[in-house]
Amino acid sequence: MTLNPTARARFAEGYQVARRFAADGLALFGSLLLLALYLLPNVASPSLLVKIPNVLTTSLVIVIGSMAFVGWNVARRTPLDAIFVGWIFLAFASHIFATIVLDRQLPDVSLYGYVVFILAMWAAFRAGFAIVKISPGFGPIALCLALVFVLLLSAGLGIAQAVGPFRVQATELATKFTASEANVLEGAMNGRPTGIFGGPNLLGYANFIGALTAISFGVVYARRAKWWHILGIMSLLGVFGFGILEAQSRTWVVLFAFAVLGYGLALRRLGASHGAMATFVVLFLGVAAGGFVTFQIGKLNYVEGTLKRSIMEDESLRIRQQAYEMAANIAVDIAPLGTGVGQANQERLMYQSGYDRYWVIGVDNEWVNMYLAHGVWGPALVALFFVAGFRGVAPARRSPNPASSLVGWLATFILWAGLLVSVGGVRIAKYESGIFVTLILGAAFGSAEPTVRFPNVRLDARKAAA
Repeated sequence: MTLNPTARARFAEGYQVARRFAADGLALFGSLLLLALYLLPNVASPSLLVKIPNVLTTSLVIVIGSMAFVGWNVARRTPLDAIFVGWIFLAFASHIFATIVLDRQLPDVSLYGYVVFILAMWAAFRAGFAIVKISPGFGPIALCLALVFVLLLSAGLGIAQAVGPFRVQATELATKFTASEANVLEGAMNGRPTGIFGGPNLLGYANFIGALTAISFGVVYARRAKWWHILGIMSLLGVFGFGILEAQSRTWVVLFAFAVLGYGLALRRLGASHGAMATFVVLFLGVAAGGFVTFQIGKLNYVEGTLKRSIMEDESLRIRQQAYEMAANIAVDIAPLGTGVGQANQERLMYQSGYDRYWVIGVDNEWVNMYLAHGVWGPALVALFFVAGFRGVAPARRSPNPASSLVGWLATFILWAGLLVSVGGVRIAKYESGIFVTLILGAAFGSAEPTVRFPNVRLDARKAAA
C-alpha cells in the first residue's frame, strides 16, 4: 500500500519525534546509569585487579548505542584522546623501566590495574562526548541533572552519618557500597563522614562538584533568573555546603565559600534582576549563618584541632613533608621514566618481601605524583591535560546554546578547581575522583564540536509532497 504525501509527512514527523524522544531518554538514562554504577558499587574497588570496572563497560555501551543515532560522529577525535594514548604508553614504558632499570619487583597486576584505570577514564570521556552528541539540546542538561541527583544522594548519606538519629544505619549502609570499610568506620569514630567514598576529603570533593554543577546552572540562566530559581540553587548549595562542612575537608570548605561568593558576583555582572539579587543576598546570609552555627555547636573536632594547633604540628603536613623528602631522595634516579607507581595503583601493589628504596608514601600533589609514576614525562602530561582541557571547553562555554554553555562552564570550573588543588591533592590521576573530571570534559568537548543533528523530516516530506 502506497501512502499519500500527507500520510508520509505525518509518519515521518512521528518517526522524528520518536527518535528524538529515544535520544533524550538514552542521554538521561545513560547519565544516571553511568554515575550510579560508578559510585554505588564502591568507587575505590580493588576489583580493578580482577575484572573490568562498570564505568568502562557502561561507557562503551553508551558510545556504541549512540552510534545508532548519529553514526561515527560520536567517535570524532579530540586532543585529549591523544593524551590518553600517551598516558597508556607511559604506563607500559614506566613499568618496564622500573622493573628492568630500577630492579623493582612490581607485579604485573599493578600494571593491569593502572591501564584499566586509564581506559576507564578515557571511556568516561567518550561517554560524556557521546551523550551530548545524541541529544545536543537536552544531553548536557540531562548529564548535569543526573550528576546533581546522584551527588545529592551521596551528600545526604554523608550528612546522615554525621548528624541525626540514623548515624549508625547510615554508616552500615555506607560500608556496603565501598571497599574502604575501615576508612568508613574510622571516619564515623572521628566524626568525619566518608559517605560512599574512601575518605572524607573525597566526600568533600564530590560535594564540591555538586555545588559547582548547581552554580553552573545559576550562571547560565542568570539573566532569566527569578527569585525561585535562586532559591533552588541556594538550597542545593546549602545541602552540598553542609556536607562539605561535616566532612571537615578544609580545602573544599574554603573553595566552597569562594565559589558561592563568585556566584553572587556573576549574578550581578550578568544582569540578574533586583529580585534575584535580593534573594541571593538573603539566602547567602542564611547559608553563612547556618555554617557558623554548625561550626559553633557541631562536633567538628578535626577543624577545631587544626585551628588550635600550630601549622608545624599538623599531622597531615608532617606526613606530606615525609613524602616529599622520600621523593626528593630518588628524584634523580627516576627522572627518565619514574617508578611505575602513582596513587592510581599504589594501594593495589603487592610487594614481595625485601627492601625497596623506590617506595614512597602517596604524595598528595598531582605533579609530584605523576613525576613519581612517569618521571619528567608525568608533569608534562598533566600540563598538556590542563592546556588541552581549557582550550577544548572554551567554545562550549561561549556557545549561544544554554545546554552547551552549561557543561562548558561546569568543565571550566572543575578544571580550575583541579588546578588550584593540584599542589595539595590528586584529583585527576585517581579513580575515585578522576571520572568526574573526564566525564564532564567529554560533554564539554562534544558540545564544542559540530554535531550531525536530526534532519527536519517534516519539512523535507512537505517539500517532496509539493
